[in-house]
Amino acid sequence: MSTRCQIGFYENEDIELNNPDVLVYKHSDGYPEGIMPMLVKFLRKNGAIGRRTDTEYLSAWFLYFLIKEHVKEMTPFTKKYNKDPEDF
Repeated sequence: MSTRCQIGFYENEDIELNNPDVLVYKHSDGYPEGIMPMLVKFLRKNGAIGRRTDTEYLSAWFLYFLIKEHVKEMTPFTKKYNKDPEDF
C-alpha cells in the first residue's frame, strides 16, 4: 500500500504549518525515513542552494527532482519489460 504525504514549502518560518505557500503531494514512500533523505539530497543540489527562499522556484524544481528519481528507479523494470519509464 502506498504511503502518501504532503510536503509544504513556506516563504518564512513564521507561517502557520497548516498554511503553506506551496503544497506538494507525493503518492508513495511518504514515511519520514523515506522522504527525509530525499529532501536532504534535493536541498544539497546546486539548483536548490541559494534559492531556498523562493518557494515557487524551489517547489517546481522539487517536482522535477521527484520525477527524475522515479524514472531512475523504474528504469531497471522498464528494461526488463521493454517499456518506457514514464508508462509506470
